[in-house]
Amino acid sequence: MDLSWIQLGSLLTLLGVTLGTFSTHSIEKKLSKNFITFFKTGVLYHIIHSFALFIIAWLSTLTHDPAVQYAGLFFMIGILLFSGFSYILAITETEGFRWITLIGALFFLAGWFLLLHGNYTNFH
Repeated sequence: MDLSWIQLGSLLTLLGVTLGTFSTHSIEKKLSKNFITFFKTGVLYHIIHSFALFIIAWLSTLTHDPAVQYAGLFFMIGILLFSGFSYILAITETEGFRWITLIGALFFLAGWFLLLHGNYTNFH
């Protein structure tokens, strides 16, 4: 299946909103405050970087700089590692693999760095 950045952004935003609703209505009563914070932080960064994929879609129409495509890929990897493991840590109430979230954060930062240094000379 060949998904566009808009479709991926939409799908990931839908998933983020669903998980945010889930955290508010289901797990908030079952987890300690510290682990609820893990989950909600995961949701926040999930949604922010899902919206960033819409920026990638827009920039992809304006430039063919591969940095834009890599930034989108890095945002998706960041969502998987940072947010995904935030959800896992929260639901299991363990901190054993917390370091994986740091790797996800580095992917977020790398994505933003690529956008910062992209070649946008073709803008009209």
